[in-house]
Amino acid sequence: MKILPEKVDRLDVTALLQTLLISEIEVSVCPVKGDWCEVDSGADLQLYNEKIVTAEISGCRWSHDWRE
Repeated sequence: MKILPEKVDRLDVTALLQTLLISEIEVSVCPVKGDWCEVDSGADLQLYNEKIVTAEISGCRWSHDWRE
């Protein structure tokens, strides 16, 4: 499988997994305890950190899950 260089910088984790599965490349999982969110860039990480800190200051628990 080869991903074109111009697409690499725009590839998020979900799209990467989809590409691997379509290419019939085996994907394994590692279960984790606790919360998670998809971080595709430094900007994502900064945004999530800010939201978590803001929620903690206000006494809330921030969640990225729109289903809650």
